Amino acid sequence: MISTREDEAMQIHADAPTPDSGFAPDSFAVQLRFELDQADIPLARLQALQEGGILPLQDRDGTLAVRILAGTRAIATGQIVSVGDSYAVLIESVLKEG
Repeated sequence: MISTREDEAMQIHADAPTPDSGFAPDSFAVQLRFELDQADIPLARLQALQEGGILPLQDRDGTLAVRILAGTRAIATGQIVSVGDSYAVLIESVLKEG
């Protein structure tokens, strides 16, 4: 039997995942971690740290920087913003793989 391009295309299509094959991106959850930017404090202040103590967060021009991680890989950076009665992260850049 002679194979044609149409036969090959049909075979490739037949091997492709279908909505019934069990993979639906909407049903796959990825756990994200949000890390605040680092801060430097004097060692004496760290040694004096105790329950109920307060460590101020260092802002960058009035914003709090955050890194977004999927697993151990940083995928984006942004800043914490107020949205109504809650908080969110405004994405500033999406980090490309490479």
